[in-house]
Order: sequence, then C-alpha cells, then structure tokens
Amino acid sequence: MHTLKLKVQDSVFDKIMYFLQNLPKSEVEIVEDKVTLKNQPDFIEYLSSNPVAVNSDFLSRTEANAR
Repeated sequence: MHTLKLKVQDSVFDKIMYFLQNLPKSEVEIVEDKVTLKNQPDFIEYLSSNPVAVNSDFLSRTEANAR
C-alpha cells in the first residue's frame, strides 16, 4: 500500500473527497489530517486566556452615557 499526501485549496476539496470516496473501500483508506489556518487571532479565545483586570468599579449605563 502507498501513502499519498495532497495539499489542496478549499475550492476543490469537496471534489477530491467525492472522487476518493467513490473508490473501492477495500482498497483505499481515507485518512484526513484536518488543518485550519488562522490568519487573524480569535478575539474571544484571546480574552478567554487573558482576562481583563479591572481595578475600579464599573460605571452604570447612565453614568457611562453621562461622560
């Protein structure tokens, strides 16, 4: 058995998977290595891991709007 590694764009991924899934299951094993690329940091993930420390009391909505 041989191993083949492909790097494909998202636009053709579904087409390649459709083709591979139509090959004989007894002769082909599909092993998917899911990799996601993050171009921009996730804001929620950042705040979850780095909580904001507030040393003073919060203003009410009315007090904040008055400023």
